[in-house]
Amino acid sequence: MNTVKIGICGLGTVGTGTYKLIQQNAALVGQTVEVLVDGRHPDPDAGAERAFVGRTVRDAPEVDGAVYLAESELSSGDLVLARIEGVEDYDLRARVVGPLT
Repeated sequence: MNTVKIGICGLGTVGTGTYKLIQQNAALVGQTVEVLVDGRHPDPDAGAERAFVGRTVRDAPEVDGAVYLAESELSSGDLVLARIEGVEDYDLRARVVGPLT
């Protein structure tokens, strides 16, 4: 597991929300979740581990965190099952384990 060190000044609304999100994301590592694929990563240099961008049912587009999916045969609009392998700040890294049936 990767260790993320952050500093939060105060635990008001924003600080508490950030703390809860980090805890929730960390708890997802190793879990399999449903992901809606938005498309290829906009940065062509993102690498194979971040080839596609998607989101879970709890994430709104362009507002919440994203799920970066490792290289796979995917298209925009695909619903897949993905195993969360790591956390990057507000975002998740995952590998597709199969289609959503």
